[in-house]
Amino acid sequence: MTRSARTILALSAALALATGCQALDDDDGAASQVDAGHHEAPEGPDGPSYAADAGSWEPSGAGGAGGAGGGMGAGAEAPPVPEDQFYPGEDQFEDVGDNPWVDTAEDALSTFSVDTDTASYTLARRSLLAGALPEPASVRVEEFINYFQYDYPAPAPDAEVPFRVDLEAAPSPFGAGKHLLRIGLKGKLPDQRKPANLVFLVDVSGSMRSRLPLVKTTLNQLVDALRPDDTIAIVTYAGQDRVALPPTPVADRAVILDAVYDMQAGGGTNGADGLRTAYLLAEEHQRVGGINRVVLCTDGDF
Repeated sequence: MTRSARTILALSAALALATGCQALDDDDGAASQVDAGHHEAPEGPDGPSYAADAGSWEPSGAGGAGGAGGGMGAGAEAPPVPEDQFYPGEDQFEDVGDNPWVDTAEDALSTFSVDTDTASYTLARRSLLAGALPEPASVRVEEFINYFQYDYPAPAPDAEVPFRVDLEAAPSPFGAGKHLLRIGLKGKLPDQRKPANLVFLVDVSGSMRSRLPLVKTTLNQLVDALRPDDTIAIVTYAGQDRVALPPTPVADRAVILDAVYDMQAGGGTNGADGLRTAYLLAEEHQRVGGINRVVLCTDGDF
């Protein structure tokens, strides 16, 4: 795919996402708002804060001109920020370039992973809902495609093959005489999933201010995807660790959503104690023969 084609595809995807934002009521709208009375105020990114009213610059957490921080006097200009400077926890994307065209007559085999995630779509959606265009290097076409459910038919329970392949071809928009082929894979569905004991270890340190809403949205959506007999627990860590929600059946949906809503970001990072607490909680409420997992939600600052 050429760079210009990729740019067109990225802009088209952005336009489609922006147009579909109003249709997200059952997805992001309901998930990011625990109930009609709960609204979150927008929060700014971490890093230096600029006091526009005084015309001065102060690092976050520093005092005024007479405080311990010794901020700059009124009317002073803010020092320039180097272009390559970024704050801890800031999103960083690597432009991996474009895949070259492959002549299938010469190279008929292709090896690729089938566990592609969906992060690129959710990041783009978050940017658009915030009124900004997605970072071009964050666009991963395969992750956009993988986000949606296509309702491929699964193999019959008595089928000898573990998965089914669905194919669909259409003329390519990238050149005359070319075609795009979509290959869909659907594996066998398990007869019955075992009950789950899930402990979520959530980083609520200061660097998570811009990311915690995404964690909350994910947890809200997860509650609706689990079974009533599954249990969810939440352990948070910043300067100290805390059990924000003891193991609670998913049937108690309101209790879980209230605990998710109450999480706020701020403070330092004490991931080690949080990890110990999460594993002790998971072990204490272990479901023998079931699914027992500790899930870490962090920006990488541990």
